[in-house]
Amino acid sequence: MARRSSRMTPSTQVSAAEKDSDANYLPDAEFEDVEEERKPKKKRVKRSAHPNSKGDQKVQWTRGRRGALQGIAEMPLEILHEIFLHLYPADLLNLSRINKALRRILMTKSVEFIWRQARINLEDLPPRPADLSEFQYARLIFDALCHYCAKADTSSIIWSNRRRCCKKCLRDESVMWTWNGTPVWRYGDFAEILPSIDLRTGQEQLVRLPRKNFFCVRSTAQLLDQYQKLKGDARVEWLREQNEERRQRIVHGRSCEKWIEEQAAKRASDLDAIRTRRYEAIRQKLIELGWEEELQAFGHGLNQLPCVRQAKDLTDRVWNNIKDVIIDALETHKAERLEREHQVAQSRRLAKLAALCESFFYSQEPQNRTLTPFADLVASEPFKTMLKAPASERITFTDALLRESTQTWRRSKESELLNMMVESGLSPDGVDSLSLATTFFKCTKCRNVVGYPEVLMHTCASCRYPSTRPFAHPSESVPWNLDGKCVLFHDRAHHAARTILEASGMDPDTVARKDVQKAGFFIECHECCLDEHSEGRRILMTWLSAVNHAVLHEFFMDNEMRGHQQVQMAIAQLSEDEQKLASTLAIEKLRATHGGLACLRCSSTVPRFTGSWSSLRRHLEFGHISERDPIEPVEFVDYIVEGDISGLPVQPEGVLRLELGNSQKVMELSQSNLRPCR
Repeated sequence: MARRSSRMTPSTQVSAAEKDSDANYLPDAEFEDVEEERKPKKKRVKRSAHPNSKGDQKVQWTRGRRGALQGIAEMPLEILHEIFLHLYPADLLNLSRINKALRRILMTKSVEFIWRQARINLEDLPPRPADLSEFQYARLIFDALCHYCAKADTSSIIWSNRRRCCKKCLRDESVMWTWNGTPVWRYGDFAEILPSIDLRTGQEQLVRLPRKNFFCVRSTAQLLDQYQKLKGDARVEWLREQNEERRQRIVHGRSCEKWIEEQAAKRASDLDAIRTRRYEAIRQKLIELGWEEELQAFGHGLNQLPCVRQAKDLTDRVWNNIKDVIIDALETHKAERLEREHQVAQSRRLAKLAALCESFFYSQEPQNRTLTPFADLVASEPFKTMLKAPASERITFTDALLRESTQTWRRSKESELLNMMVESGLSPDGVDSLSLATTFFKCTKCRNVVGYPEVLMHTCASCRYPSTRPFAHPSESVPWNLDGKCVLFHDRAHHAARTILEASGMDPDTVARKDVQKAGFFIECHECCLDEHSEGRRILMTWLSAVNHAVLHEFFMDNEMRGHQQVQMAIAQLSEDEQKLASTLAIEKLRATHGGLACLRCSSTVPRFTGSWSSLRRHLEFGHISERDPIEPVEFVDYIVEGDISGLPVQPEGVLRLELGNSQKVMELSQSNLRPCR
């Protein structure tokens, strides 16, 4: 039959000796366990008068492993003592607060050897000071409760009076005094022995600045009472002894703080080692499941998962619980990684395609430079499929693909232009109708009159912002005439062109642009030459400028006359000298206003230099000075006037004015010359 100790009787009465056990073990009243004092007394539980009643038959179930040590206090003392001898002081402190039975066992003088052995179990712990018992020393080092308010999370220790103090109590005037709040300053050297703490460092200094320190009210009152009772040499000797004792306590406290820091670092190192073992074990299991490649891409992300960073060794049961969570995280990371790689691959492919488009565009002859807008290109096949291909697939873009795509796109847009003509009430006869001299379109953004095929490369129709580039930049490109409102058929320009051709004795249904947009072909405005602003000069224009001029004439007509009066414009009848003079004026004006003068001396493998007349001269002077002398540019030797994609000669814009009866050349460069001279 197991021995049962007489101390574990059912009686709830506590003897006076047991009540005073803490006081016998802790003689200093300042170190009484304030946690026990602040706990309210438990109310007596009312029980039924009938022990076999239904209420006494209820069984209280505990959840999980809670309550597993509820019978430990009923074990024999010899076994308990043997168990306690293998514990540490912090473990004994925690056990002493579980219940009153364990507290009565651990808080008596007879078990002081257990506390001593628990302290010895710790390596390199500084020896216990003579003025502290084993329990007091353990509580000072390992307990986190404040000695003033019994609150947890206390980090500041006043070693000279063996107390822990929390931040709240440090600022409580009933607990701590500042230098200005305490009367100790009037006692001179007495202030040197007072327990204090420096708020800047959280430590007690051997040589302190009193005005920066906080003093314990209770210790100050006790020491001040002793100080006032002494006189003469006894007071001096007492001050010396107290100062020396305070110094020894602080030095001992420094060694304790160093030991605590070393233990914390060692504990952190041990936990890191456990986390490393757990991480490697999890990683090895994932490699066995085929996640090695993704783990390399995941990097340190695996170690950031909460279920991986735990300082617990991995077991099969734990692995089965966390496996799904980790695999889900890897799958999510893999999907995001593949998406990022795909986006990067797309960006690189787009950059390569944009560079190929530019080189392809400039490799064509000026009269054949046609390119699908970049936004239309990437949305068409096969480029759409090639751009969306997996990142691991190698994609190559070629000029042949661009040429085929451009031809397909051009046929599609020509159909759209023909539909615009049909909507305007015309009956176009295939693509050839687009090349007639009377076919014009208008841009609602820049308000310009645009012919075919220039309308296909008009940047306003395929660029998000106004641009002077020959084609839209990839980052600004939009599908050509996306909303169907940028490019429209120009009815006024169409009727004005028919009127001019009919007045010139030409058939507007058969005359092509190449017949009117050629060197030496000029249209004269007979109405403007009679205007007082013409100053007796003949008003000549090229074909496109003449159509614009006629549209503006119609715009400025009075409402009553609009539709009833035709514009007085027709082909110019010029003598041989006047024809030469007009051609010279056209060339000089083209040089002064046109920015498409291309250098023939630049390599054909790169985009040639293209600019105005003055910039071309500077380019030849500094870029090709060793190739020719003099540096006066010669057409078809040093430069050419780049045409547009229509393949027709470029003609100057604006008005050419010839002096009547005089060979003097007069040239107007302002774009406002397109406005009728009224």
